[in-house]
Amino acid sequence: MANFLEAQAESGDMNSQFELGRLNQEGDLIEKNIKKAIHWYTKAAEQGDIEAQYEVGTIYLEDEIDEVRNFSLALKWLTMAAESNHVEAMYSLGLISVDGEGVEQNETEAVKWFQLASNEGHGEAMLNLGSLYGQGKGGLDVNLDKAMELWTMASELGISEASFMMGQAFEQGLGNIPQDLDSALLKYKVSAEGGCQLAKEALHRINETN
Repeated sequence: MANFLEAQAESGDMNSQFELGRLNQEGDLIEKNIKKAIHWYTKAAEQGDIEAQYEVGTIYLEDEIDEVRNFSLALKWLTMAAESNHVEAMYSLGLISVDGEGVEQNETEAVKWFQLASNEGHGEAMLNLGSLYGQGKGGLDVNLDKAMELWTMASELGISEASFMMGQAFEQGLGNIPQDLDSALLKYKVSAEGGCQLAKEALHRINETN
C-alpha cells in the first residue's frame, strides 16, 4: 500500500501526499518518520490541501524535536489554513497570540482568532474569549456578562473549565454578577464531574470552610 501511495504522491496526487504524511506522522503501517511526514504534508499543503496546511503547521509548532520546531513555518501554514476557515487552525493562532509562543504576545490578535473560532462553535475558543472579556484584555472592555455568555455556551459544549470560570464568578460576585454560593457550587460540581482539577479543589475548599 505504501509503495502504491508513494508512486501516486510522487506523480503529484494531493490526496496521496496527504495520506503519506499521515502514515509517516502516526507510524501507521510504516515506521514513524516526522521529517517525511513534513515533506508529504508540505507537498499537499502547497497544492491547497487545507488539512495538510493545518497538520504541517501543528507539527512545526508542537513537535518535541528542536530541529523540527519552526514557529515561522508554523504561523505560515496555520494562517493559510485559518484563512480557509479551518477552525482548529483559528484556535491555534489564538493560543499562539495570547501566549506569545514563538511570537510577540498580541492579545488583540488572539481576540480576533478566538472570535472567529467561536463563531464556528469551538468551545475552547469560547472559553478563552470569555476570559479575555472578563479581564478586559486584547482591546476589549471588561464585560462579565459577555464572558458569562461565552462560558455558558462553552459549558454546554462540554468544556469543564468554562463551568469552573462561571463558578468563580458566582462565588466572588464579579462585576454585575451577584454573589451566589449555591450557583457557584453547582457550577463547580459540573466542572469537577467533567474532570477539572481546579473545580475539585474549589469544592474541597468550600466544604472545608462550611
